[in-house]
Formats: sequence, C-alpha cells, structure tokens
Amino acid sequence: MKKLTFILATVFFSLAIGCKDEPIPEEKKSIMPDKITVKIPESISSVDLQKSINALNIDTIKGAEIYKLMRVFIFLGASSAEVVEAIVKSIADIEITEPTQANYVAEDGRQKNLTVVANETYNDQTWDYFLDCFDGEDNAIQVFWNIEPLKGVVIMKPSIMNYDYTQNPDAMYKIEFGEDNEDYDNYMLISITGLDSTEQNYAKNLKMFVGKLGDIVTVYGNSFHPGVEMTSTGNGINWAFVAQADAVQNIGVAEICLPDALCTTSSNILNDYSIYNVLQNALTYAGVTDSTTISAYLFNATAPGYFGETGFVASGTENIPSTEFNILDISTMQPFAPIDVYNLSIEFFINN
Repeated sequence: MKKLTFILATVFFSLAIGCKDEPIPEEKKSIMPDKITVKIPESISSVDLQKSINALNIDTIKGAEIYKLMRVFIFLGASSAEVVEAIVKSIADIEITEPTQANYVAEDGRQKNLTVVANETYNDQTWDYFLDCFDGEDNAIQVFWNIEPLKGVVIMKPSIMNYDYTQNPDAMYKIEFGEDNEDYDNYMLISITGLDSTEQNYAKNLKMFVGKLGDIVTVYGNSFHPGVEMTSTGNGINWAFVAQADAVQNIGVAEICLPDALCTTSSNILNDYSIYNVLQNALTYAGVTDSTTISAYLFNATAPGYFGETGFVASGTENIPSTEFNILDISTMQPFAPIDVYNLSIEFFINN
C-alpha cells in the first residue's frame, strides 16, 4: 500500500551553538539587534507529538495525525529562528558599539572574523548596519539591520557558523524580522533551504511567517517534501497551513492542505488540497474501498482544526470547542504558493 510518510520531527536539526549570558555594560550597549523571534503559544507550537510517532503511513495516518504534526512544524521553524537569535546575541557580547572589525573564537573552537559597516545597500534598501562574519574565506553569517524602527535580515550557513554541526551541510537559513509592519507589533519570516531530503519523507525547503498583534499570533507556511507522493505526479508535495492563536488563552485554530509541489498559486489550495480531499484521493489511489476504513481515516480530517493547551482537540466547524475560539479568524489567510517554496533559494550577499 502506498506510503504517505510525514516525519517532520526528523526533518530538522539541533545546533550546538551557545550563547553567553553575561550582561553588556550599559555604557557599552551593543548596536546589534536583540530581538528577532516572535513567541508562539504552545497550543500550536510544540515538539510533543501527543504520542510516539516514528513513521506515519497509509496504514496509520488519519486526519488528526496531520493536525498534530502542524505543532511540530511550527515548533521546529520557530526553534531555528531562536538558534539564529542566540547566535546574534552571542556576537553582541563582543560589545559591538560602532562599525568595526573584530575576531573571536566561536563555540566550535574556530576563529571567526567579522566586519561591521554602516549604510550598506541590500535588496534595494539602505540599512543602518551590516555585519559580515567569515570562517576563513567562507561566509558564516550576515546581518542587516535598522535600529528604529527595528528591522533586519539574517542569513546564515549553520555548518560554517559551527563546524561541529555536520548534519545538513548545505542548509541555509534566512530570517527576516522587525517591528516596522503596521499589521503586527513584531514579525519574523523564516526560510530554510538545502535540507537533506534523501529519505522519502524529509523536507528540503521550508518557509514560515509569524506575526503578533496584541495577544493574537498569526502563522502560515509551507515545507517542500520531494519524496512524498500522494498520487503519481512525481513532483513531491508541499505541506502547507494557516493558523492563528491567542497567546493568553493558549488556544489556536488552523487549516492544512497538501498540494502538489509545483502548484503555481496559493488561491483556493486550502480547499482544493484540503486534508480531507487529499486523503480521500490517496485512499482511492491506494485501492482502499471499504467505507468503514475510509471513514476512520477521514475522521477529524475536516477544516478547521482546533487546538488547546495540550494540542489538537477537534476539527470541523460543527465541533468548535467553545465560543472563545470565535476571536480567531483564518478565513482570509493563505499559505505561500507551493512553487515558490519548491524554488526557494538563499544566498549570501556579495559586497562588491
């Protein structure tokens, strides 16, 4: 029977890059950005899968399992941003207070050389400051940022930033962040490319947006899985979602879709490639005809999914757990176009 594997928990990785805790003297306050990430409520972000899952395939996967995996997707994307933030803060401990050149020994025991300049242009914008950090001749991390309002871009290659990290040697990170968006108090856009996708279920690229306004956190994103097939297109799939959570009540609502990786639009894909529709088609493709079996797989596969303190609770508009969920509105949200995540590319800025 055709497998539908979704192991997001093993797609990503942990980086052993530390961050010093000593406070910077007030008179030498670093000019480096000190806030990159947006905190996401545990209702929709957790490493806990709510049960032990080593592999999910057509013999075990049901709609509820896909909803549960969304929390891991969000957690791993957010954790990647936290790693980047920790590294930036560790560099800030060098007490960078103005444009400068410096070197330091990083957590991998290797010397990193960095330069900070003012008024660099990147992506048709002039930034207050630009940090360029190398290990030998190899780029490790670059940071562009404005101080007021806070806005920045971090580009990093984990395997160069920490030579002890040997997983996913081609992986690249890009975190765009700030407090300059009128729709949010603060936001971050996380992009990751070059993950090892040699295993059937692994993701190659990921892109996720997080924005916070008051107590409401809005999240949407996609990952590209080249080895996962729902039918016979041979293109792989995108695992895409939109979600919103209340940080105070720790509740959330989400909708997930599984479009073909080469789909060129985000319009209506939440409906066309909904969990329910895709699982139903995949069961047909796999030759499952027993109505009782089909009903069991499609139970909790309807939209939207509701989340509480312990994770996934129920799905379907008729099963809304309480009126508190009415404050959350994902009706106008869309994930990224799958083709954009399929073609996602991250490169270091080349200063000519």
